[in-house]
Amino acid sequence: MVVKVRLEGLNITKNRTGNKLYVYHRASGECLLRGFEGSRAELDKRLAEPDMLAAFNRLQKRDLKQ
Repeated sequence: MVVKVRLEGLNITKNRTGNKLYVYHRASGECLLRGFEGSRAELDKRLAEPDMLAAFNRLQKRDLKQ
């Protein structure tokens, strides 16, 4: 069973011509994905891959008091 989780804290923008997508982490401003060509559904699949999840989790702040 696959569970889909929405990644919060991402800024997804298009370039001026509208054919490429860029994904930024809002808090740090770091670019996670540059010049992605494809639809939004394809982008969601790309963001669900293990390397993208690792990059996203690396930038998330952790609460060490838990």
